[in-house]
Amino acid sequence: MYKIRIPGEGKGKSSGYRVITYTVDESKNSTIINMITIFPKSEESTITKSEVIKLLKRLGLYIPKK
Repeated sequence: MYKIRIPGEGKGKSSGYRVITYTVDESKNSTIINMITIFPKSEESTITKSEVIKLLKRLGLYIPKK
């Protein structure tokens, strides 16, 4: 899972958007990455681990650790 910072128009990365992605399958020839959510930092400064798990479950991507 990765958090990517994207600058907003006329703003720096710290005031822009957050994109949360999740790598599903990584092979020698390709990688499948799902975008989980995108949100402006002005509305939500961070996203908690439990919120990410809820999103993954809703999308059917959550795999619990053993």
